[in-house]
Amino acid sequence: MGTGYVIFNNDGEFQKLGLKNVPGTHFQRRNLLVGKNGSGKTRFLNALYSEFKSRPPSDAAAVVRLDFSNFHLSGGKASGKPADKGLFDILILEEEASFFDFLELAEQENLKFIHDITKSKILYTEGLRRRLDRGLGRMNDHLREFIGYEIYFGDEPEHEPIIRKVDEGGKSARERPYRDMLAEFSPGERFIFYLCIFMYYVETVRGKGVILLLDEPELHLHPRVLTEVMRWLYESTAVKQLWVATHSLFLMPLFCFEEICLFEDGTIMPRDSKMYRRAYGDLVGLGDDGMFELLKSIDSWEYYRFIVECFCPPTTVGRANPRDEQFVNFVRSINAGRSGGIRVLDYGAGEWRIWECLQLAHSLGELDAGKIRYEAYEPYPREETLRRLEMAYGENPFQMYSRIDDVPDHSYDVVVLMNVLHEIDILDWEQTFRDIRRVLTPEGVLIFLEVKTLSLGEQPYGNTGYLVLGSEEVRRLFRPDSPGTGDGSSESRKTNCWAIKAFLLDRVDRASVRECVNSLIDSSKTVLTQAFNEKMAAAHGGAGSPGTGLTARKYAFWSQQYINAVLALERLENRGQLTVIAGGGQEPSKINFQGFSTP
Repeated sequence: MGTGYVIFNNDGEFQKLGLKNVPGTHFQRRNLLVGKNGSGKTRFLNALYSEFKSRPPSDAAAVVRLDFSNFHLSGGKASGKPADKGLFDILILEEEASFFDFLELAEQENLKFIHDITKSKILYTEGLRRRLDRGLGRMNDHLREFIGYEIYFGDEPEHEPIIRKVDEGGKSARERPYRDMLAEFSPGERFIFYLCIFMYYVETVRGKGVILLLDEPELHLHPRVLTEVMRWLYESTAVKQLWVATHSLFLMPLFCFEEICLFEDGTIMPRDSKMYRRAYGDLVGLGDDGMFELLKSIDSWEYYRFIVECFCPPTTVGRANPRDEQFVNFVRSINAGRSGGIRVLDYGAGEWRIWECLQLAHSLGELDAGKIRYEAYEPYPREETLRRLEMAYGENPFQMYSRIDDVPDHSYDVVVLMNVLHEIDILDWEQTFRDIRRVLTPEGVLIFLEVKTLSLGEQPYGNTGYLVLGSEEVRRLFRPDSPGTGDGSSESRKTNCWAIKAFLLDRVDRASVRECVNSLIDSSKTVLTQAFNEKMAAAHGGAGSPGTGLTARKYAFWSQQYINAVLALERLENRGQLTVIAGGGQEPSKINFQGFSTP
């Protein structure tokens, strides 16, 4: 197996089942298997399962096949552990049991398993209860997203858990004891219920990841839920490999061109210009060229849509989730090496998402929000957001400022800059960090968070396009003397988080900003060049080519970021002069943006 793709050199298991063109084919870490009934998809999954079981992956990932057609979790032969080991013992107490014990218990115990993982929380230690609550909280997040339910657990052991149907605003529409509500679940809803528990075990308990083989996941699931669930599994870091056999047209846009495997009469067909037309014909069986053209153009459509979004105002994240990756990184950073109360300024607070996450995390017992004195600076507060906050938390729940000059000097232990810098005009960066330095205590820290790539394009309120920094750009901007001298950083799956000590903010000047932007130009160009070369290799290599994992939207993100960085450098050098090429063969003209106020 390669680093970024999978190759099977031994085709014994595949040949036995009449499968051709398997050796030498470069499969990806995410693969969608499409084709007519009898084309070989299920046979391929059977052979794949046998291959992985006889030659286990080097990363010790468990191999699990989820057969949707029979609503069956097949994980292999059980290890013979005592039958009195319940799911609660495996999930929460971490008693010795194999991965396959979990699957067998989930299958045998059916509805009883939810009782096992929630029984008598008061009988266990505080740390164990919190761990249980966090796991169940994640499960509820997915249940609400996929099927609109959540589970409420009382603290008394004799109280039966309640399942609530919730509306889009998160309010309870109706509720019933969990045994009664689960009995009403459709097969699709029940499968989602099991799947959330299953993935919780994979992500938080086992810790070694899983190779998932899914056969016909579209059965019992609404197309919207199907695509949401598949996107979740596709993006999960706990899923080391994903193999999906399907007849659903809705899943094709979720997978890249080089991740689609078309089966015809037991043969894996080449990935060429005819693949989408053949796949469409096999899945739908109609000669609708319009729909075929739509399928074929999915990547182009996603690319153009992102670029169009880059000329629209930025969207704000309004939904508060205390388990959001960025919020978790923020809390971890402010707690590092600190005791006692912390005064925090949310710089560019937007929808006050951090405040609401703090309140929710406090209500779940995951942190003591009373130790965090939260205040906010937001130059463009929205009236509807202010009204919503007042209705939820009362009048003036925290101190907020709309003018930076009103924020008191040397008063904050922490200033948090979350997804804000990339929206600030490049000419305002120096002043922004001077303002932050002024309000921080001498020993204060800037917590600087940015997503690695934007999922939506946006046109910031300033006069430069978005500039999303990485670790090298941050190093160039703040110029730490050496690693560990105040530029502490952490990296998660989607987010970068840097803890910048106050004295480093003094080092931001025009030269360091220029170095930062030059680095961004280089890094963006490197990503684009690599992706371009890989796509060219895929185009010329057919089925045997590895391709690239860079989606059309990410390719659009890096393309636009490269352009933004080049223009930002020009704007920086000209200090507000933007070169505009006039039409009709006229000479280039200059437009001066200095003095213009942002909306």
